[in-house]
Amino acid sequence: MTNPYESPKAEPHDTAAGPPRPVWVQLGLWGLPNRAWALAFMWFSLLLAGACGILGAWYPRATAGVGFVFAALWYWAAVRWVDRHGGWHATGSSKPNEDTRRH
Repeated sequence: MTNPYESPKAEPHDTAAGPPRPVWVQLGLWGLPNRAWALAFMWFSLLLAGACGILGAWYPRATAGVGFVFAALWYWAAVRWVDRHGGWHATGSSKPNEDTRRH
């Protein structure tokens, strides 16, 4: 069984950096060390949006938090772009991130 938090294109000895990441991908994944963290932020954003939607029934201002759905979509799109264009590597490095290697 494969780990859903690993990049599908992660190869143990692949050192190709892939094409440069677009600005929207760099901003979306800024400060996140690997795919697992990006997916964790995506799920947290969805959870927060759902909670704000429910809480909005009692506190109308909380409905503004439903906008976190857009953050979740951004994380998902950025993860998908990286998966399709060269996999995960440390920012500014041409080597894959140690977290994606299988030992």
